[in-house]
Amino acid sequence: MNFKSVIALLLAFSALAACKPNPDKLFTEASTAFAEERYEQAIPIYEQLLADQFSNPNLYAKLGISYAYTGAYEKCTEFIQRAFESKVDYFELYETLTFCYERQKKDTEAMTWYKKGIEKYPDRYEFKNSAALLAFRSKNPQLALDWFGELADKNPKNVDWNYNAGTVSENLEKYDMAERYYRRVLEQKPKYANASFGLGSIFEKQNQLDIAKGYYEKTLKIDPDHLSALLNLAQLEQKTEPKQALTHWKQYLALAEKRKQPQKFLDQAKKQIKLLEGGTK
Repeated sequence: MNFKSVIALLLAFSALAACKPNPDKLFTEASTAFAEERYEQAIPIYEQLLADQFSNPNLYAKLGISYAYTGAYEKCTEFIQRAFESKVDYFELYETLTFCYERQKKDTEAMTWYKKGIEKYPDRYEFKNSAALLAFRSKNPQLALDWFGELADKNPKNVDWNYNAGTVSENLEKYDMAERYYRRVLEQKPKYANASFGLGSIFEKQNQLDIAKGYYEKTLKIDPDHLSALLNLAQLEQKTEPKQALTHWKQYLALAEKRKQPQKFLDQAKKQIKLLEGGTK
């Protein structure tokens, strides 16, 4: 190779090097797109940096969050896990990782990371609320109550958290506790129909039927189309107040048909109406 050929080759390599984008500049460009919520534009740049072995552990975190926003939940969990392995650790990663696991219906993995996030960030109340909801859906009502109860007791004026704590307490047959939480809800929001129904339900389960009936009637004054209150009230009135029961069964049936409830409930209502109509003739 002669001298001129060597010079030409060096110049070619120099030109290629000059054309290759600076990785730090590319990362800044991608991060700007990320900050402006242009995730679909940020992802290919981050991916290119990853392919070029760009050394910045925040790359995994940014990619994981970007994939969450674009609905690529498997990639979201993959890259956020890699971020944690690279010692990148902040609250949004726990929040995003649990979200992506739940979207994949991987509740066990989601719960693992909820627990880790709660241990590290115990005052993130909305995160704890999400964890409690998952615990309840996953048939772990005691864990749900631990978290809902903590939230409700720290925030006694929060209607949602107290209602959730009441519902889980009722599920666990802790009726005194459930009553306390439901009453807190009604103190803050007297026309909260579901809390009134909840009180009726716990009194009925304790065989205090007159009190239960009163709360079901109160529920229907707040919300005349409360399906569960209509059903429970009709059942309570079946023996002692058949005319009232017939009225409520008919209202229930019309509403249940409108809302396309399961056929077994419709059939039950039709059966009771037929019995009561036969008895009033």
